[in-house]
Amino acid sequence: MAGWRRTIETSINRKVSKIFWDEPLSSHTTFRIGGKAECVIIINDLEDLKKIIVISKREEIPIFTIGQGSNLLISDQGIKGIIIKLGKGFSYISKNNNEIRIGSATPLSHIIKFGLEQSLSGIEFLWGVPGAFGGAIASNAGAFSQNIGDIISKIYGISTSGELKSLTQEQLNFEYRKTNLPIGFIIIDGLIRLFPTSRTEIKQKLNQYQNRREITQPWGASAGSIFKNPNTTPAGKLIDDCKLKGLLYNDAYISKKHGNFIINRCSAHFIDVYEIIQLIKSTVETKKNIILEEEIQILPKAQEVKKWQNQKKY
Repeated sequence: MAGWRRTIETSINRKVSKIFWDEPLSSHTTFRIGGKAECVIIINDLEDLKKIIVISKREEIPIFTIGQGSNLLISDQGIKGIIIKLGKGFSYISKNNNEIRIGSATPLSHIIKFGLEQSLSGIEFLWGVPGAFGGAIASNAGAFSQNIGDIISKIYGISTSGELKSLTQEQLNFEYRKTNLPIGFIIIDGLIRLFPTSRTEIKQKLNQYQNRREITQPWGASAGSIFKNPNTTPAGKLIDDCKLKGLLYNDAYISKKHGNFIINRCSAHFIDVYEIIQLIKSTVETKKNIILEEEIQILPKAQEVKKWQNQKKY
């Protein structure tokens, strides 16, 4: 066992946090795609998180946080280094008047249900969006012309040096599907502000959003919207206008219901989805003179994918 592996094994509380070596990442992403990670640690304790960060910095081990894996396309080659997932120890909700404190690993659906129980509104627009609170903040998740950054007041997290820090909404400088987080910053929890509303009104909003999603969005193993919407025209409409909906490449499929969704029908690989993404981008650029930008994260970066393609190791 490599030295850093032994250090991790002996440093964290194994009764609280869990370590998986050579773990298939297909089990940790909503796309159901991804090779093996050298190390996956499900952390349920703040002290364990600090230790892992300190070890990774000292040993120069790459570290990445994946949350619930709902916005990721990971190579079949896998990822070297440490993958961190915050577990149940970071899933909690507490209330102080209209201000709600939420743990990073808390599923978005739990937050919305809590708001309904407490007659607090303002986060219903995320109903049906997969993922957890921390990941939603990192990507400034949104729907129906609303974003989570609009209701965030402050977040708390840990820096690459293992220090606890807080960032205000102004410091985070939220943009469309983007948050100004310091490099390597891991979100622990955060505060949102909601407003009192009757349960009847909240239920009506949830039903409206649910109905709209059922009409417009497909079911299946996916990473949600693949591309950000350009200022002029939604990405889904551009893809539809280019007659790409329904395209099948091996087992990766551009949804007929919504062109901005790629579905893993059963056994699609990274390269299948990646090639479809490149085809969509080149077609839309050629026919519409618009360059689409990915909303999902692709790991590793494109230049590494090209190198692997040339080596034919996928």
